[in-house]
Amino acid sequence: MKEKISIKDSQNTIILPCVAMRDLVIFPNMTMHFDVARERSVKALKKALANNEMIFLTAQMDVVVAEPKFKDVFKVGSIAEIKQIVKGQDGVSRVLVEGIRKAKLLRLEQADGGYLEAEVKKLPNYSREKFSENEIEALTREIRTLFERYVTVVPRMPKELYAAVLGTSSPKSLFETLVFNITLSLEEKQSMLECSS
Repeated sequence: MKEKISIKDSQNTIILPCVAMRDLVIFPNMTMHFDVARERSVKALKKALANNEMIFLTAQMDVVVAEPKFKDVFKVGSIAEIKQIVKGQDGVSRVLVEGIRKAKLLRLEQADGGYLEAEVKKLPNYSREKFSENEIEALTREIRTLFERYVTVVPRMPKELYAAVLGTSSPKSLFETLVFNITLSLEEKQSMLECSS
């Protein structure tokens, strides 16, 4: 997928509109729907659409914080492309996004337009430098074994998911299939987002 140029791009640092997400973590290559009702989040989406459809999404640490600031959000999130926005009759917008790239939050401020603006540094989506090929193969086998145990305690596991996990040969595909589909807490998903680079 071609990565679009953002509002400002200087030496791997980008300034983008930002939405602080409640109880959601998005990963690169993940396609996700979520609802937006907060005024400054709606303004961030409009700003992104007016420029290049790219936005920075990061999770709030505490979902009850109404107007999150830098200290209230996780510092690793995802640059995402807005695919669709459908405005409901209740004023809530349903947004479809696709995660493109991981990024580290360097600065978060309210822009003049009333939306959150983030300065972020691009991160690699995945890094294999920490492990040798043999270690990666061993870890992949262990993850499949653990998943087979997980299936025995989770009722109604979709057959397609089971087949996808056992059939993939790519560590990246295995990671994405699992993290996109199994039940994890916000903190667990955030930890996986942060440690996969």
